[in-house]
Amino acid sequence: MTALYALEDRLKSYNKYPEWEVKKYPLTHLPWPLAEFVQDYTSVLKTRRY
Repeated sequence: MTALYALEDRLKSYNKYPEWEVKKYPLTHLPWPLAEFVQDYTSVLKTRRY
């Protein structure tokens, strides 16, 4: 995520608001459809490693 945002000269959004962030301020270099990206990214954020 940091790399994707760096390509846009932006700071990575807070993990609590990724869907809102990319819908309001889309990433132009995103190589995936927005809906698929948001779904996968939020799924990864919800995964906890113990």
